[in-house]
Amino acid sequence: MKDGGQNKKAKATFGITRRGNAFDVEKMKPHFFRVMFDSMLKDATIYIPTEFVKNYRSRLGSSVKLKVANGDTWEVELAADDDGLIWFVKGWEDFTKHHCVKQGDIVVFRLEQDSLFHVMVFEPTGNEKKYSSEHVNYHGRLLNVKVEEEIDVGKDTGCGTF
Repeated sequence: MKDGGQNKKAKATFGITRRGNAFDVEKMKPHFFRVMFDSMLKDATIYIPTEFVKNYRSRLGSSVKLKVANGDTWEVELAADDDGLIWFVKGWEDFTKHHCVKQGDIVVFRLEQDSLFHVMVFEPTGNEKKYSSEHVNYHGRLLNVKVEEEIDVGKDTGCGTF
């Protein structure tokens, strides 16, 4: 094919284009998830997947903020081990207790900006966890969260009473 002596090729990141423009990987909001196992909750720590760290380590500081749907944020320290794994450590246990994270739950992390993750917690059924309108957070503040689901106070939530 003749193109006037120039090869005009659309440059695409990972071979993907959208309307002729390459995706800007730097503007993407990468995700990862962790299925929670009992050992992760007992140890009160989880690691960030190796491939995620490989691609986005420069966007993570010595601590990160975990932001949930109601706007609350939690600071969690990161630690590296000898194998190069990056772990959520100090602050992670408080986050899991406050959000009633238990075995089988799926926690999704979306990197919104440097050192800030938007976090969603899903039950094993695939439904996002819901909380009562009068849920007191870890810092003792009363949150005004819209009630989306009635909670049976007689039902054992596995995480105490709301």
